[in-house]
Amino acid sequence: ALNFFVFKAYCFSLIFVFSCGSKSISKPDKPYEFDLPMSWGQPFALPENPVTEKKVELGKYLFYDPIISDDSTVSCSSCHIPEQAFTDGKKLPIGIKGRIGSRNSPTLVNVGYFPYFLAEGKVPDLETQALAPGLHDAEMGTEMKKMIERLRKNKFYKQKFKETFGCDTLDVKHFV
Repeated sequence: ALNFFVFKAYCFSLIFVFSCGSKSISKPDKPYEFDLPMSWGQPFALPENPVTEKKVELGKYLFYDPIISDDSTVSCSSCHIPEQAFTDGKKLPIGIKGRIGSRNSPTLVNVGYFPYFLAEGKVPDLETQALAPGLHDAEMGTEMKKMIERLRKNKFYKQKFKETFGCDTLDVKHFV
Protein backbone atom coordinates (compact mmCIF):
# COMPACT_ATOMS: atom_id res chain seq x y z
CA ALA A 1 0.00 0.00 0.00
CA LEU A 2 2.86 2.41 0.79
CA ASN A 3 4.56 2.02 -2.61
CA PHE A 4 1.22 2.59 -4.32
CA PHE A 5 0.73 5.76 -2.25
CA VAL A 6 4.18 7.04 -3.18
CA PHE A 7 3.49 6.36 -6.83
CA LYS A 8 0.25 8.29 -6.63
CA ALA A 9 1.92 11.23 -4.90
CA TYR A 10 4.49 11.43 -7.68
CA CYS A 11 1.80 11.16 -10.33
CA PHE A 12 0.04 14.06 -8.69
CA SER A 13 3.17 16.16 -8.99
CA LEU A 14 3.29 15.50 -12.73
CA ILE A 15 -0.34 16.41 -13.10
CA PHE A 16 0.10 19.70 -11.29
CA VAL A 17 2.80 20.64 -13.73
CA PHE A 18 0.59 19.88 -16.72
CA SER A 19 -2.66 21.37 -15.39
CA CYS A 20 -4.92 23.63 -17.43
CA GLY A 21 -5.58 26.22 -14.76
CA SER A 22 -8.55 26.88 -12.53
CA LYS A 23 -11.30 27.14 -15.18
CA SER A 24 -13.06 23.87 -15.74
CA ILE A 25 -15.79 22.95 -18.19
CA SER A 26 -16.00 19.32 -17.09
CA LYS A 27 -17.81 17.74 -14.17
CA PRO A 28 -16.03 18.14 -10.83
CA ASP A 29 -13.70 15.24 -10.14
CA LYS A 30 -13.80 13.20 -6.96
CA PRO A 31 -11.07 13.99 -4.45
CA TYR A 32 -8.51 11.22 -4.30
CA GLU A 33 -8.62 9.25 -1.06
CA PHE A 34 -5.17 8.21 0.12
CA ASP A 35 -5.08 4.81 1.84
CA LEU A 36 -2.83 5.70 4.77
CA PRO A 37 -2.39 4.55 8.36
CA MET A 38 -4.51 6.64 10.73
CA SER A 39 -1.41 8.03 12.46
CA TRP A 40 -0.12 9.61 9.24
CA GLY A 41 -1.16 13.06 8.14
CA GLN A 42 -2.24 13.80 4.60
CA PRO A 43 0.56 14.50 2.10
CA PHE A 44 1.08 18.10 1.08
CA ALA A 45 -1.07 19.38 -1.76
CA LEU A 46 -1.64 22.96 -2.82
CA PRO A 47 -5.20 24.02 -1.92
CA GLU A 48 -5.72 25.46 -5.41
CA ASN A 49 -4.75 22.13 -6.98
CA PRO A 50 -6.28 19.28 -4.95
CA VAL A 51 -5.44 15.67 -5.69
CA THR A 52 -8.29 14.03 -7.62
CA GLU A 53 -8.94 10.60 -9.06
CA LYS A 54 -8.57 11.83 -12.66
CA LYS A 55 -5.30 13.59 -11.90
CA VAL A 56 -3.86 10.45 -10.35
CA GLU A 57 -4.95 8.41 -13.37
CA LEU A 58 -3.38 10.86 -15.82
CA GLY A 59 -0.24 10.99 -13.72
CA LYS A 60 0.16 7.22 -13.99
CA TYR A 61 0.08 7.43 -17.77
CA LEU A 62 2.66 10.23 -17.84
CA PHE A 63 4.90 8.48 -15.30
CA TYR A 64 5.30 5.36 -17.47
CA ASP A 65 5.21 7.01 -20.90
CA PRO A 66 8.53 8.10 -22.51
CA ILE A 67 6.73 10.77 -24.56
CA ILE A 68 8.14 13.48 -22.29
CA SER A 69 11.79 12.63 -23.03
CA ASP A 70 13.50 14.26 -26.00
CA ASP A 71 13.91 11.05 -27.99
CA SER A 72 10.88 9.30 -26.44
CA THR A 73 13.02 6.54 -24.92
CA VAL A 74 13.06 7.43 -21.20
CA SER A 75 10.10 7.73 -18.84
CA CYS A 76 9.96 8.70 -15.18
CA SER A 77 9.69 4.99 -14.41
CA SER A 78 13.01 4.33 -16.17
CA CYS A 79 14.81 5.77 -13.13
CA HIS A 80 12.07 5.46 -10.49
CA ILE A 81 11.29 1.75 -10.59
CA PRO A 82 8.40 0.75 -8.31
CA GLU A 83 9.96 -2.64 -7.47
CA GLN A 84 13.12 -0.86 -6.30
CA ALA A 85 11.44 1.64 -3.94
CA PHE A 86 11.02 4.07 -6.84
CA THR A 87 14.75 4.43 -7.49
CA ASP A 88 17.00 2.63 -9.96
CA GLY A 89 19.61 1.43 -7.45
CA LYS A 90 22.42 3.05 -9.43
CA LYS A 91 24.97 5.63 -8.35
CA LEU A 92 23.96 7.83 -11.31
CA PRO A 93 21.01 7.47 -13.68
CA ILE A 94 21.29 6.71 -17.36
CA GLY A 95 19.19 9.08 -19.43
CA ILE A 96 18.54 9.65 -23.12
CA LYS A 97 21.20 8.52 -25.59
CA GLY A 98 23.04 6.72 -22.76
CA ARG A 99 23.96 9.98 -21.04
CA ILE A 100 24.91 9.76 -17.38
CA GLY A 101 23.07 12.05 -14.96
CA SER A 102 24.81 14.19 -12.36
CA ARG A 103 22.76 13.03 -9.32
CA ASN A 104 21.34 9.69 -8.31
CA SER A 105 17.64 8.98 -8.79
CA PRO A 106 16.24 9.52 -5.30
CA THR A 107 13.47 7.34 -4.01
CA LEU A 108 9.95 8.66 -4.38
CA VAL A 109 8.89 7.05 -1.10
CA ASN A 110 7.13 9.66 1.04
CA VAL A 111 7.83 12.58 -1.34
CA GLY A 112 4.43 14.02 -0.47
CA TYR A 113 5.85 14.87 2.95
CA PHE A 114 9.19 16.43 1.92
CA PRO A 115 9.61 20.12 2.82
CA TYR A 116 12.11 20.69 -0.03
CA PHE A 117 13.93 18.77 -2.77
CA LEU A 118 17.54 18.01 -3.73
CA ALA A 119 20.09 17.54 -0.96
CA GLU A 120 20.71 21.27 -0.55
CA GLY A 121 17.02 22.19 -0.66
CA LYS A 122 17.41 24.00 -3.97
CA VAL A 123 13.90 23.05 -5.17
CA PRO A 124 11.11 24.29 -2.88
CA ASP A 125 8.23 22.01 -3.89
CA LEU A 126 7.27 18.75 -5.55
CA GLU A 127 5.58 20.44 -8.48
CA THR A 128 8.80 22.23 -9.50
CA GLN A 129 10.91 19.12 -8.89
CA ALA A 130 8.75 17.08 -11.24
CA LEU A 131 9.90 19.27 -14.14
CA ALA A 132 13.64 19.01 -13.46
CA PRO A 133 14.37 15.57 -15.01
CA GLY A 134 12.37 16.37 -18.12
CA LEU A 135 14.43 19.47 -18.78
CA HIS A 136 17.86 18.12 -17.71
CA ASP A 137 20.09 17.42 -20.76
CA ALA A 138 21.44 14.12 -19.43
CA GLU A 139 18.17 12.76 -18.11
CA MET A 140 15.18 13.39 -20.39
CA GLY A 141 16.56 16.44 -22.20
CA THR A 142 13.33 17.93 -23.50
CA GLU A 143 12.78 21.61 -24.12
CA MET A 144 9.57 22.83 -22.54
CA LYS A 145 8.16 23.96 -25.89
CA LYS A 146 8.80 20.54 -27.44
CA MET A 147 7.22 18.75 -24.47
CA ILE A 148 4.08 20.85 -24.72
CA GLU A 149 3.86 20.42 -28.49
CA ARG A 150 4.13 16.64 -28.23
CA LEU A 151 1.35 16.45 -25.69
CA ARG A 152 -0.82 18.80 -27.76
CA LYS A 153 -0.47 16.62 -30.85
CA ASN A 154 -1.08 13.36 -29.03
CA LYS A 155 -4.78 12.47 -29.33
CA PHE A 156 -4.76 10.31 -26.21
CA TYR A 157 -3.24 13.00 -23.97
CA LYS A 158 -5.28 15.77 -25.53
CA GLN A 159 -8.43 13.86 -24.52
CA LYS A 160 -7.07 12.94 -21.08
CA PHE A 161 -6.16 16.54 -20.28
CA LYS A 162 -9.58 17.70 -21.40
CA GLU A 163 -11.29 15.05 -19.23
CA THR A 164 -9.08 15.86 -16.25
CA PHE A 165 -8.92 19.65 -16.38
CA GLY A 166 -11.77 20.65 -18.68
CA CYS A 167 -9.60 22.56 -21.13
CA ASP A 168 -9.05 22.24 -24.86
CA THR A 169 -5.63 23.87 -24.97
CA LEU A 170 -2.31 23.16 -23.35
CA ASP A 171 0.16 26.02 -23.26
CA VAL A 172 3.39 27.10 -21.53
CA LYS A 173 1.34 29.06 -18.96
CA HIS A 174 -0.20 25.76 -17.82
CA PHE A 175 3.14 24.48 -16.62
CA VAL A 176 3.59 26.97 -13.80
